[in-house]
Formats: sequence, C-alpha cells, structure tokens
Amino acid sequence: MFITNVIKCRPPHPTQPKKVRRPSTDEIEACHEYLIAQIALIKPRVICLLGDVALKTLLDRRMSISKVHAQAFVKGGIVYVPLYHPAAALHRDALKGILREDMLKLKGILDKVLATSPESKGGELNAHVITNERKRDFEN
Repeated sequence: MFITNVIKCRPPHPTQPKKVRRPSTDEIEACHEYLIAQIALIKPRVICLLGDVALKTLLDRRMSISKVHAQAFVKGGIVYVPLYHPAAALHRDALKGILREDMLKLKGILDKVLATSPESKGGELNAHVITNERKRDFEN
C-alpha cells in the first residue's frame, strides 16, 4: 500500500495555523507532474481518491464526491475509487456511516481486482473495516 497527496506540502490555513486549507489550483498544478511520475513509478492497480480534490485532480473536474463515492472507474488501466476524505467525517457525523459502508464496498472492489490479477491465484484481500464494536478484537 502506498499513500500520497495531490500536493506534496500542505499549506496552512491563513488565519488558523493548526488547520489546513484546500490547495489552490496553482499548488495542484505545481505538484501534478510529480504526482503523475509517482503513479507511473509505482504502477498501482487501484487508486483510492480520498476527497474531492483528489477526485477532481486525477479523474474528472466535473465529478462530485457526493455523487460518485465508492464507485469504480477505470482510466489508463488503473481502477480509481473515489471516497469521502476521512477528515470529512470528523466534521459531519452523517458521513461516518457512509464512509464505513464505502470501505466495505472498497474491499469488494479490491477483491475483484485481486481475483482478476495475473499474479493472483484468485485470492481475497485480508482486510477488515474496524468499527467501535470490533475495535477491541484487534487491540490485543
């Protein structure tokens, strides 16, 4: 697994130093070539687009995360799966359940990709979505 951001240095919010702000178009464009080079180097089969900025940068500027979250899109041989950014659930309680459901859908998408992979023997991804109820099972 590899995790990266659309931009490589997240600028702070101008009036609230502990917060971050959405990157500007100029900041995204300045890092875009580097991001594309990272993807070409790593050659991922699946990219999870966490949030609207990643969705609009790597898939389609006209898409909205609220309309396409947890759906699979294929572009250039890569499966893209837009998801709400986990930080969004911190600010909007209604997204917590949606994000949990989306993670389960993501696991299903990953299982399908793994099952059709030339390197795979039809295996399944060993992953779990941890809920508060199940958290204690993984703490020991």
